[in-house]
Amino acid sequence: MRDVVGRRGDWRHGRSYTEEGWLSDFMWGSWVEEEASGFGEMNSKQILVSSVLSPELSASPLLETFQFSAHLFPVLPFRPEEICLPGCFLTPTSVSTEEFVVIGSSDPIVAVLGRNIMLPCRVFPAMNVENMELRWFHSNFTEAVFIYQNQQEQREEQLAQYTGRTSLVKDFLTRGEAAVYIHDVQAFDNGLYTCFFRKGSFYEEAGLELKVAGVGSAPQVHITGPEEDGVRVVCKASGWFPKPQVQWRALSEEKFLMFSETHVQNAEGLFSVEAALVVKHRSSRNVTCSLLNPILSQEKAMAIFIPEDFFPRTSPWMSAFMGILTLLMLLLLGTAYYTKREHTAKCQEMQEWEKLHREKEEDQWAKEEALKARDELQADLDWRKSVYLAGEHCTYLTGLNLVGFIRGNA
Repeated sequence: MRDVVGRRGDWRHGRSYTEEGWLSDFMWGSWVEEEASGFGEMNSKQILVSSVLSPELSASPLLETFQFSAHLFPVLPFRPEEICLPGCFLTPTSVSTEEFVVIGSSDPIVAVLGRNIMLPCRVFPAMNVENMELRWFHSNFTEAVFIYQNQQEQREEQLAQYTGRTSLVKDFLTRGEAAVYIHDVQAFDNGLYTCFFRKGSFYEEAGLELKVAGVGSAPQVHITGPEEDGVRVVCKASGWFPKPQVQWRALSEEKFLMFSETHVQNAEGLFSVEAALVVKHRSSRNVTCSLLNPILSQEKAMAIFIPEDFFPRTSPWMSAFMGILTLLMLLLLGTAYYTKREHTAKCQEMQEWEKLHREKEEDQWAKEEALKARDELQADLDWRKSVYLAGEHCTYLTGLNLVGFIRGNA
C-alpha cells in the first residue's frame, strides 16, 4: 500500500479510503479543539482529518480542499515524505476513531405548552454511541435533564421536575444519533440546553436552545365606567407564555397607543395580562383588544361596543357656560394685552422724558461751568492788571521825586 495523504476518495467511519488503501500513517500530537481554519467549520471543532496535520502543514500553500457532504476536507497531491514540514512526523499507527464532534440544532427549537418536544444531537463522524455516556442538562452540568450511561437511564442526578417527563430515542444510536423527548412541556423548560457525549476519557458537547410558547385564554373585555372625560375599558387574559403583545384597535383599524398594561407571572411561569384603555371619542365606540404570541404568531382578540349612555353627558347649560367662559377668557386676554401695551408705551414715554431732562441738565451744568471758568479768568486778569498799574504808578512817583531832588540841588 502506497503512502497517501488525503487524496480524493470516500469518507467513511472517520477514515479516508481510496482505491489504493486506508489513510493510516500520518499523525501529529493529540486532538486540537479549535476552529478548523482552512478546512471548513464543523461545530467549532476540528474534524478528524485535520488532526493528522501539523499547524505548519495546515498553513502550507501545497494544501488544497474539496467539498464532501457540505464540509471541507484537505487534499494533498503529494506523498508525505515529499511535503512533511517541521512539526509533523510519520507513525505506523492508524488514525484513531475515538475522537468525534457533537452537533446540535443550529436553530432554536420551538415547543408548545403541554405537548412533547425532541432535543436531537448527533456525532460526527457517525459511530455507535450505545456504550457512550449521553447527558442533556441546563446551564450547569449538574442540572441534568436526562442521563444515559451503561446502556440505561440514570436518575440519581436528574432534576426532580424532569423525573417521568423525559425519555431517550434509541432507534438510531448505532448511527450516532440520539434525542431526548420532553413530555408535557412546561414554561420552565424554556432556555438553553447542552448535550454531552463521552466515550472513555474523550468527550464533546453541543448547545441547543428551546423556546417554549403557549397561547392562553381569549381576552375578556369589559367596561368599568366613565373616567377622564371618557370611558375606561379593561382587557384581561391568562395562561400565556411568553408575555403576549397587547394591542387596542378601533373599528377603522386605527391603533390606540396610550394605555396601561400590567403582567403577572404565576407559580407555573405563565403570564396574566391586564390592559386598560380610556376611550374619549364617541367615534371610537367599537374597540378591539388583541393578544399576540411573539413566537407562534398566534393571536386572540375580543371586540366590545361602548353604548352612547356610558360617555359623560353634557347639558345645554354647560355648553352655554363653556361658551361664555371662553368669551370671558378671550376678553381678559385682550384687556391684559391692551393694558400691557399701554403700560409699555407709557414706560417708553417716561424713559424718553427722563432722557431729555437729563440731557438738558447736563447742558445747563456745562454752561454754568463755562461761565464760572470765564469769571475766574476775568478776575485773574483784573488782578494782574491792578498789580501792573500799581507798579507803574510807584515808578512814576519815584521818577518825579528824583527830578525834584536834582532840581533842588542845582
